[in-house]
Amino acid sequence: MIISGFDKLSLVNFPGVVACTVFTNGCQWRCSFCQNSTLSLGTDPNRVPEDEVIAYLEKRKGLVDGICISGGEPTLQHGLTEFARRCKEVGVRVKLDTNGTSPRVVREMLEAQVLDYIAMDVKMPFETYSKIVNGMADAEVLQETINLIKEYGRGIEVEKILYENSYAREAADAKNDSNSEKSEKKSAGTEKELYKIDYEFRTTIMKEFHDKKTIEEILKIVGPDSPYYLQNFEDSDYVFDHSLNGFSDDELKELDTWIKTKHKHASVRGLKWTDRIGDGTRADDEKVCKIGETTTFNEDRGY
Repeated sequence: MIISGFDKLSLVNFPGVVACTVFTNGCQWRCSFCQNSTLSLGTDPNRVPEDEVIAYLEKRKGLVDGICISGGEPTLQHGLTEFARRCKEVGVRVKLDTNGTSPRVVREMLEAQVLDYIAMDVKMPFETYSKIVNGMADAEVLQETINLIKEYGRGIEVEKILYENSYAREAADAKNDSNSEKSEKKSAGTEKELYKIDYEFRTTIMKEFHDKKTIEEILKIVGPDSPYYLQNFEDSDYVFDHSLNGFSDDELKELDTWIKTKHKHASVRGLKWTDRIGDGTRADDEKVCKIGETTTFNEDRGY
């Protein structure tokens, strides 16, 4: 797996979890708003060994509780499932950021039970996807990934294999292993459990591409019961198209109020609230803003 970036501490990339983030190299799309254009192009020369990331997680166990695998597009990487498995064996939670183009890989990871959280970008209504990704987009493939994520979000009863150690897992996973009987003896047994992930769908919004009608069409895609977030576009040195425009703070607040009337699990991320109401909290926000200094909630920017 090609890792080109390693953020050792983040409080926003994995909701509710103190986590590190790795960024994989390469993506099949060239989204106009992408904040990681060098990763998208696959031209980032940096390389971070997987063993370095695992060693960091082991050293920081108890302080860093999770890892976010972002990109680029991680599902293009060979060895992604095995890397996630190694992270799980350290004892941390694993989040995957994906554009949804590889339901096969997402299913593989879910069936391996190596994911705790998936965030998928739903960029536009399917019929206009190509305008924003600057490439081909298969609506059936994207919908398959969405359905798969929602299925595991509801929970799947699985037979979990309990291993005494990683060596037993490696033996049990080996195909056509002549010592399969030995590996079975190392297995500590099986049990039924409900495997369930947390997840979200999200859209980075720009005035050139998104309005309320567009957003309503996206809401139909993600469905009424899925967590869904709008996040504002912000220009940076690494964006492909610097002519794009995000929304103003007042426009975002108005969108937040509006979308909550359309979808019970939707909101706008990155809102900047300075209101002081009652005891100093805003009950309608995901997080609590205390009385005192102006508080800004800067959430995951996506990719």
